[in-house]
Amino acid sequence: MMVLFWHISQFFPMFGLSGKENPISGFGVTLFFVLSGFLITYLLLKEKNIYSTISIKNFYIRRILRIWPLYFFAIILSIIFIPFLTNISLPQNIINSYLFYFLLLPNIPFALNTTISIITPLWSIGVEEQFYAFWPILFKKSKYILYSLIGVFCVFLFTKLFFRFTENWFLYSYFGATRIHCMALGAMGAFWTLSTQPLKKILFHPLLQIVCWIHLLISSFTGVIHIASVIDHEIYAVIYLIIILNVSINPKTLISLENKFFDFIGKISYGIYVYHMFVITILSYFLMNSFKDSITNKIFLYFLIISITIIISWISFEVFEKRFLKMKTKFSKILSINTKNEKQNACNRVDGPTEFPR
Repeated sequence: MMVLFWHISQFFPMFGLSGKENPISGFGVTLFFVLSGFLITYLLLKEKNIYSTISIKNFYIRRILRIWPLYFFAIILSIIFIPFLTNISLPQNIINSYLFYFLLLPNIPFALNTTISIITPLWSIGVEEQFYAFWPILFKKSKYILYSLIGVFCVFLFTKLFFRFTENWFLYSYFGATRIHCMALGAMGAFWTLSTQPLKKILFHPLLQIVCWIHLLISSFTGVIHIASVIDHEIYAVIYLIIILNVSINPKTLISLENKFFDFIGKISYGIYVYHMFVITILSYFLMNSFKDSITNKIFLYFLIISITIIISWISFEVFEKRFLKMKTKFSKILSINTKNEKQNACNRVDGPTEFPR
């Protein structure tokens, strides 16, 4: 939703509205990366803990069935819509960018600033796919998982900093966007939930929760809180991880996101992320300069775009995505579940000894 709100505000001038952009979108994606690293790692570690191994083949099949159908469907849709919206055939630079999209490397045109606007969000899906390429292998082969996670975090962070201070702007942009070290941070959080760690009392402390939530709300509504621009995303990632750990495994979390509305939004969130730029772009084409500049019209536009996006995403989930998700469960030894009992069990596992691998 952070990404969606920001992208709508970007298109305000197309609708005849004024407004200040809030660059929180990029930090919303950082939250997405931390959450992804946490969840994927949590499931991998549970599988290794129970079965003493990880089925790499089944992992890849599950990820393909979840990600590829909607990913490639969106690319094909964009090929259909772009000539319609621009009244011209696809220029060569866009064709070149499409090659990266089809090769699951959309973060490269993103770093080169040659991304295709209607499918801009897919750059982060490409990062996810590159992350998935080596992650289960790392967990299956590594004897010292926590050290491996710290190593991945440090390598990616220092590589990014190196290119920043040597002013190699393309590689700095590429590694800045490819935030695999933020996923590694989320993975560390997953490790801590399943092993004996003294951090629980600190991470679950009510005062720390309050500080993190206040930071999230302020940055979401008033703009990014800069501390040091070169490591802003890493600082935000730590804050996001604390929030994720509390809402997912802390039975005494101050803010609970477990309700039917958020379950519904979570279920169709992939579709929301993929389709919202289609909705924004198409509406801006047909409603160009149609609004008088006012707060009421801005609120109406937010409501209109979000409503249409949710409806389309729900239809896509029920008619298209669910077919592949049913196939995906055949290759799942560990299901991702979200219940109060599971939260309590995860919390208890932090306290007590486990047979969890080092």
